[in-house]
Amino acid sequence: MKMYKSCCSGKDIKNIKSWLFQIAHNLMINHHKKSNKIVSDIPEQIEEKNTNEYTEAAKWIDALIDLLPEKYAHPLKLADIQKQKQNEIATELGLSLNATKSRIQRARKLLKDKIQECCLIEINDKGQLEDFSIRLDCDPLQD
Repeated sequence: MKMYKSCCSGKDIKNIKSWLFQIAHNLMINHHKKSNKIVSDIPEQIEEKNTNEYTEAAKWIDALIDLLPEKYAHPLKLADIQKQKQNEIATELGLSLNATKSRIQRARKLLKDKIQECCLIEINDKGQLEDFSIRLDCDPLQD
């Protein structure tokens, strides 16, 4: 049912096999928790990610956000870095909630474009980050 609902919702699933496995895994854990069975032997995370690449990529997020226009960078930082609620951000910036949501979504798209422009990223067949580096021709990040 979850697969059917997701297909009808228009969500983009990049790796269907791992997505289905994760759903089955979560359903199994929830079932065992509800029936009060011990689940200490069930791992919370199936695969360990290569944390070095993720740590390296995370170091550049603030610099990449700073390359965006301020009207997009500021709401994005408040929402995604400082984890403020969008209605709080709207009040702080003096915008409507819809305008705030639009700016945050636009900022995420601009950030994605900037990442594609300035970064070399290798993803494995499981959708995990394999390698991350900054392009030499990305002048704003070479400083």
